[in-house]
Amino acid sequence: MTRKSHNLFLLLGFSLLLTVCNPLHAQEESPPPATSPTYVLRESELNSKTFAIKYDLDVNGQVEERIPNNETRKFEIKSDAHLKYSDRHLPSAGRNEAALRSVRYFDQHQTNVTIGERKSELLLPKQDRLFVVEGRNYELIYYPPSVLLSAQVLEQLRIPFDSLASLGLLPQTAVKQGDTWKPDTWALQLLTGVEAVLKYECVCTLSKVDGNVAFVTFEGNVSGGRYGGSTVVKFRGQYEFDLDKKYLRDLVVTQNEQSSISPVSPGLDVAANIHFTRTPQSSHPQLTDTLAATIPLDPDPVRLLLSFTSPWEARLLHTRNWHVIPGKYVLLRLMDSGSLITQGTMMGLPKDQPGKHVPEEQFQKDIVRSLGDKLTKVVSAEEIETDDGRFLYRVVATGNSNGREMHWIYYLCTHPDGRQVSFVFSTEAELLEALNERDLHLIRTIQWPK
Repeated sequence: MTRKSHNLFLLLGFSLLLTVCNPLHAQEESPPPATSPTYVLRESELNSKTFAIKYDLDVNGQVEERIPNNETRKFEIKSDAHLKYSDRHLPSAGRNEAALRSVRYFDQHQTNVTIGERKSELLLPKQDRLFVVEGRNYELIYYPPSVLLSAQVLEQLRIPFDSLASLGLLPQTAVKQGDTWKPDTWALQLLTGVEAVLKYECVCTLSKVDGNVAFVTFEGNVSGGRYGGSTVVKFRGQYEFDLDKKYLRDLVVTQNEQSSISPVSPGLDVAANIHFTRTPQSSHPQLTDTLAATIPLDPDPVRLLLSFTSPWEARLLHTRNWHVIPGKYVLLRLMDSGSLITQGTMMGLPKDQPGKHVPEEQFQKDIVRSLGDKLTKVVSAEEIETDDGRFLYRVVATGNSNGREMHWIYYLCTHPDGRQVSFVFSTEAELLEALNERDLHLIRTIQWPK
């Protein structure tokens, strides 16, 4: 060993000896810093747990709709919704949004709406109170376990910051006070209803822990498309997480939304205040073990169809791509990936004698007359076979409207007792392939309930 290294060894040994022999010096050493506690904000083993939820929503702002001559008009809108429901959680069907599944029963569902001078009160029918709710393809879908849902009821069920979707705001890993995290895109889509996200930002912060409650603040915005229109949603809020019982128990959020007019929805410039509470529930008389056992992980596609009964008693079953707009004439608009593929119009016709219907020749003459100079030719006319006595007749015509090549597809539909309706679908020639005979699939479902 060299002299230099030997001296260093002696100095080190002398230093250690002083430390051991001098208690005062040992006490003056600062202790290692204490680590901040971490918290797990996750709801584990959700399957079969039941929560009672009280949800309140207040909306104020303006709604804009399109009127003839491509003009628009605006109305003041005020709305408040008061919901009480129970969620029994179901087994996960996968990752991300597919893990969020429940069967839900509404004990109360009331919405009061004022648009301009028009006031209305919306209540869920007593027979429409039970639904499966689950994340699927970046949206929260609803469907009844045993019957088909109507489009009108579905619109009442869609709410911002649904209590089930809000579980997507929880962090994936343990966090400390002051830590921040960013929820996944799918969670923001479920919370805001934005279909095609172009830009988003959201930050959650564990702001404080008080006893057994963790307080989390969050703020963000999502911009993109919905129903073929542009939309921007901004939000700011806070939720409370019970650390002992491991559940999100309270959420308050303010949301601002600006949406343009789309082919199937009005424009919106509204502010919403949302508050819900969740309380563990031992059980609910409607949400039984037997019911939960009957709900498959992957529902039959038929269960996801919507039903619509027209003023003329004819009923249609349709996929959720079709948007039904009731009125003097019923409008049927098919959306696909944010684009309008076709618009259909359903009209009632006078009832004929049993076994009779509008003659085919007369139906074609009416088509030629209605299209006028826009018509180029009638491409085809055929009767569609049925197995229940209905008469279905289809006519396809081509022509030009506003400089665009168009296809018009007409249907005459008649019940054996003489009740009848007609349809016309207008589609640009370049969208005919995208239509892919979905108009025909829709018409084949027409029924006249007894």
